[in-house]
Amino acid sequence: MNKKIYITVDMETPQTPFREGMLRESLFDHEFEYGAILNICHFYHIPATFFLNIYEEHFWGHGFFTEKCEQILMKGCDIQLHTHPFWQYDKNRINMYEYSLDEQKEIISAGKIRLQELTGEKVEIHRAGAYGADINTLHALRENGIYMDSSFFYDHKNCKLNQYSNQQLIDTGIQQIEVLTFERGLKYDNNVVKLDIDWMDLCELFTAMHVIINNNLNDIILFLHSSSFIKINGAYTKFELDYYKIFKFAAAIEYLIKNGYEFSLIKNADTKNIEKSWEHLQIKLGKVSFQYHEIKVDKIQNEDSNYEIINKFKNYIKANKSDIKRQIMKDRLYHMMYDSAMSYDAANKFYHLLRGF
Repeated sequence: MNKKIYITVDMETPQTPFREGMLRESLFDHEFEYGAILNICHFYHIPATFFLNIYEEHFWGHGFFTEKCEQILMKGCDIQLHTHPFWQYDKNRINMYEYSLDEQKEIISAGKIRLQELTGEKVEIHRAGAYGADINTLHALRENGIYMDSSFFYDHKNCKLNQYSNQQLIDTGIQQIEVLTFERGLKYDNNVVKLDIDWMDLCELFTAMHVIINNNLNDIILFLHSSSFIKINGAYTKFELDYYKIFKFAAAIEYLIKNGYEFSLIKNADTKNIEKSWEHLQIKLGKVSFQYHEIKVDKIQNEDSNYEIINKFKNYIKANKSDIKRQIMKDRLYHMMYDSAMSYDAANKFYHLLRGF
């Protein structure tokens, strides 16, 4: 059986800049938002799970997500529940753990009902926004007939699941599809990171994947946000396509496929053994174990060296311009990007970034 990788996309408006008044518009209709991720997944014929913050509908308007959900499902992807209660309930309480058990039951129930109305499909898995879950979150999920969760993030300040014993977590009856964490080998503000296109530079990403492959790890989550491919300036006034992140994503897909990994929907993960899912946490919460979960990832090159890799592809582009241009015009994704007034050189660069190594 092939080892599984799950692409998950947290589909949400960037909450911090929104709360601070820097961002006052929806990015969901931006041409480089979730649709760009969908197109790349479609190009590689792989599925992704979109964890939708359905509570934003309360702010943007009823029916705001209807067409977006249809587009996601049409591309063979899945939609599951993402809870950012700030948008609909209490602006002063951002995380799920700040709500009582009864309040969390209501939050999850309302989100589940609305999401099922939009998709026509059962909600089977949940992720707390900013990983801000506690044990009440798990109990609330069970009360709402949701038995899978993907909120556990080792050593994350928002994740209160760290405070409970393994047995307490097992007793909730919830299967955990955990966040695989990596401990960086140098001093960073965030020393523990996840396999995330936004969080890791190219060198870290490939070092992490190399460790995953060499240790035969399975059921791995590759993270994105719906706005991952939008490059935003500090004032949140300029939005461009982020070629570098698209390159990282496409290169990661090709590298994992070549090394025998199969991309699947996270709801299809093996849920037969709840205790086993929490046993993995025992390894994470105990001493560092290279073979399983706490993996040291040393930054093997600095950020500037990543451009040496891109420069190699520029030489390829120069030697294959005619073939590249024909491919750009043939494929719908490239055609869409070309029509967006992208320069010829930028379009060629985008083409080869997607072609990977």
